[in-house]
Amino acid sequence: MSGDELRIIPRESTDDERRRLKSITARAVKMAGGAEFEPHTRVKKAALSKYGGRAEPDHFVPLDIILELDRHNGAPMITGVLARMQGFELRPIGAEEEDDLHLGDAQAIAKETGDVVNLLLGLLTSGKRLDATDRSDLLREVTEAKAVLYRLSAKLGDAR
Repeated sequence: MSGDELRIIPRESTDDERRRLKSITARAVKMAGGAEFEPHTRVKKAALSKYGGRAEPDHFVPLDIILELDRHNGAPMITGVLARMQGFELRPIGAEEEDDLHLGDAQAIAKETGDVVNLLLGLLTSGKRLDATDRSDLLREVTEAKAVLYRLSAKLGDAR
């Protein structure tokens, strides 16, 4: 059966949902470092690119790679989208109630976002053009900041 024949089979998922899956997968791969994520998984760079690429409409990321990406990124980005598409919401195990915010939440956000700002300012004031290592370091810091912001969002009842 060719790829074209697969598209004519009735499916429960919509075209929009499949585009959303492609989009969140592309963001998760980028957040994980793009091609640099290859050593952390069983698939090659080309496959990682196809999972988020719209040019491959029926080529989706396997479950084990979703697990690896979400763990690497520190937040269930793809898993969360899948859950919401089915009418569910993810919450961390043992998560406090929505109004149980703590000083530690603010401290973690301040630290991680501060790390992004400090690195970015250092890179911008260095006078040199950003290279691949600089971009990777900055992306790592952004990933860490996104993870703490995601956890706060989940505490507030909006685990996207």
